[in-house]
Amino acid sequence: MDYWGRTGGFSLVLPYALIDTSAGPFRASTNGFSDVGFLWQMNIFGGPALTREQFQFFIPQTFSSFHLLVTTPLGTYNPTSPINPSANRWMISPTVNFSYTPDQGWTWIETYVSGRIFSDNRNYLVNGAQTLSQKPILRLEEHLSRNVTDRLWLSLDAYYNLGGETSIDGVEQNNIANTLRIGGGMGLRLWRGADLALNYERV
Repeated sequence: MDYWGRTGGFSLVLPYALIDTSAGPFRASTNGFSDVGFLWQMNIFGGPALTREQFQFFIPQTFSSFHLLVTTPLGTYNPTSPINPSANRWMISPTVNFSYTPDQGWTWIETYVSGRIFSDNRNYLVNGAQTLSQKPILRLEEHLSRNVTDRLWLSLDAYYNLGGETSIDGVEQNNIANTLRIGGGMGLRLWRGADLALNYERV
């Protein structure tokens, strides 16, 4: 979409989950629709709206954009099950990113700052509980990628999460996130519309 010369659009997110987990004697599986979401995106500067003809000759440039994801408690949920496709709560996640390219798109340095805010799950009936709450999460991402050829690219990535401690019926679970993940990746353009990507991450 064209918002006064800015690129943007709305998306409907319909995820479907297949879950099969085990830990010692514990084993559980489930499937169903996860949290149905709505995504709105719009660039702040750079990356202007282009026609198909203009896009063919467009030179990549530094840009910044805003993203807002809202997920709903409309997925498959069993209040007595320890695992579920849906979290049975609302989640609001705003993100701002800044992408810098010094050489017309061959090298990209990208920064993402995002947050996640959760409503309570008031139908959390595992082990006789009633309400699951979670504090907001702050997430920072940094990516450095380089196009080696027109078809091959390499990347270095870092992710940092802070916050997100949960409480069950007001009792804190001492599980605050303070994690740093680093990794690398590569991608290969097989043919138009088909890419192969490999990623490795370590906490």
